[in-house]
Amino acid sequence: MSQQVLPFYLVCDESSSMNGAPIDAINKSLPELHQEIGGNPVVADKTRFALISFNHQAQVLLPLSDLSNVSSVPGLNASGGTNYKEAFDLVRDTITQDVAKLKADGHQVLRPAVFFLTDGHPNDNAEWPAAYQRLTDPGWGPRPNILAFGFGQGGHHDHSAGGHGARIRRRWLAQPGEGAAGVRPVPDQVHRQLRDLGQRHGRHESRDARHGPRFHHHPRRCHMKFSKMQEPAPAVDFVPKKEVPESPEFAGPVNYGNPHVKAGIPRGLPATWKGGQDTVIDGADFPGLTVRGASIRGDDHRYQKEVRQDAMGMWTLSGPGTSEVLLVCAADGVGSQPFSHRGSMLACRTLHEEIGQHIEPMLTEGQGSEAAQKLFESIAHRMTVLAQNWGMEPKALSTTLVAALVELTPPGAPRRCLAFGVGDSAALLLRDETFTGLWDDSHDTGPISDTATAALPTHFSSVASAEVQLGAEDVLVVCTDGLVNPMRNEDVRAQMSSWWRREAVPGLLEFAWQLSFRAKSFGDDRTAVCVWGR
Repeated sequence: MSQQVLPFYLVCDESSSMNGAPIDAINKSLPELHQEIGGNPVVADKTRFALISFNHQAQVLLPLSDLSNVSSVPGLNASGGTNYKEAFDLVRDTITQDVAKLKADGHQVLRPAVFFLTDGHPNDNAEWPAAYQRLTDPGWGPRPNILAFGFGQGGHHDHSAGGHGARIRRRWLAQPGEGAAGVRPVPDQVHRQLRDLGQRHGRHESRDARHGPRFHHHPRRCHMKFSKMQEPAPAVDFVPKKEVPESPEFAGPVNYGNPHVKAGIPRGLPATWKGGQDTVIDGADFPGLTVRGASIRGDDHRYQKEVRQDAMGMWTLSGPGTSEVLLVCAADGVGSQPFSHRGSMLACRTLHEEIGQHIEPMLTEGQGSEAAQKLFESIAHRMTVLAQNWGMEPKALSTTLVAALVELTPPGAPRRCLAFGVGDSAALLLRDETFTGLWDDSHDTGPISDTATAALPTHFSSVASAEVQLGAEDVLVVCTDGLVNPMRNEDVRAQMSSWWRREAVPGLLEFAWQLSFRAKSFGDDRTAVCVWGR
């Protein structure tokens, strides 16, 4: 099963100078860190953990592993000198091997993270800077993000080697001279930083959006009319005419890749205001054409009590002449922005309001791309103005948006369709049992997956678009990356193809159930609108 994976390396100094409180604190914290990460489905399903120790030499104590499948983590023993070069060289070699293996297994590999714990007293000041520069070389594809934590006097200051240009910045876990009681909890510090890395990498985590612009409600006068209370009707005993047969248990979502046992547990309601519902389902049947749509809060957001950041919409509009057209869309709020859940809903609504004057050129052969560009520029302008009126930066509403216009022609007649979008949400065509992307998707061509994306209203330059004919056996899919990413796995693609190319189009609830499958490491919101040309 292809997964999104963040390789995470905890590199610990176990030299003699770490003896006492520092090494005791790390050994006490390793089981807690194991439990904290392994027991959290949001983190465990996306990370692989490796433990590397070093003194005068370096060794891998725990190879890169899924902590939810590890029974225990090895401890450390303080002895020997402190050789940074050995540690940096081993980390680089290990990352090279691990990333190659993960890519060979079909995974999308996010940029590795290295947490470096030391008291800051290396014995190889003449050698380690060159090794550190090799590890952080911008020209090396899998170069990691590195965060150092320090203990005692050496850990209280940044460390550098004069004349070499190498510098390590540290966050300290203990003040100089403090004992074990003064050491800050390692799992708390590391887990907090790991969550932050996940937010920057995966776009799945959102900030608390409770402190948004304030709106004032003006109460209106209400009038109520009371009628005379009636006597209650006599009670009627209900006697079933026959025994009700036992119904089968509801089938849970299909699972791929053994997702975490706690995945999808909604641990309460989102704290943010102005948020959408957990799940939205919609659809319609037209002569010769059927549309189904669902927007589902992801397992990660459910577990973290966060709001769904995806949105969708579908409308019928007046087309050229006397014809009608179907407009469908899906949007994915960028998780690093505080009001992206509002941005996705606003983008869909503004698309509906702005598209009227652009429909005719968009459905005219050869003019669709230019018309879509002008439409998105209008949407971006309106979103920017609204953000400023609400007293927020426009980028706080950042969202992707993908949409399609489909002609509602009579059954059997050709249906022109224009798909268009900004960002990593996608438009796919299911034809002859195969899904085909309607425009290029090259975000995962390097050794490390690129999770950056273009977004409305401020970070986009061009609009992707494609004109297609929707045939009687075709299915057009507009969707967010919550579906696109797991569909890179062959098993998921085959299952969706099997469901959606059946003669009978799924009902509304069945479609939402099909879309709610669980896949290890893919816990993002998932939204799709499908149009069957039949």
